[in-house]
Amino acid sequence: MIDYDNITVYPKDLENNLKFRLQICQDAKNDTILQAMLKDMCRKDVLFLFNVFLNTYDPRRPIVKNIPFITYPYQDETILWDKETIELGVDNLVEKSRDLGCSWMFVGNDLHDWLFHPEKIETLWGSWKEEYVDQRGNMKTIFEKFRHALKN
Repeated sequence: MIDYDNITVYPKDLENNLKFRLQICQDAKNDTILQAMLKDMCRKDVLFLFNVFLNTYDPRRPIVKNIPFITYPYQDETILWDKETIELGVDNLVEKSRDLGCSWMFVGNDLHDWLFHPEKIETLWGSWKEEYVDQRGNMKTIFEKFRHALKN
């Protein structure tokens, strides 16, 4: 049973996070008040959106490639830092290595703004290769990651 009075506490391990997400979906299926509360939680807390509703895609996984986006502490810091730069109206740039979830973090943040703060959207996306910006069905592209996040 989920304590909806203390919903900001969500599990960060895969098994319990999956159970948590499933329970929330079951509880909210026919409960419009709970749906509105969850939507408001997502609007107010981007990390809640990431850890309770967003998924990522890992092509290296053998069977299930669509997995919950459960943030690590460095990702929490980066996501909140990105939000802060948006609030301050300053540009940001991240140098990254592979497998840190950086693209997914920024996709999730932009998706959060598109869903809950559309007046803030002024985003430019690019890649080192043009074909990695947008190509339907190609999960290496930024905009396919957006489509995946919306669909899942």
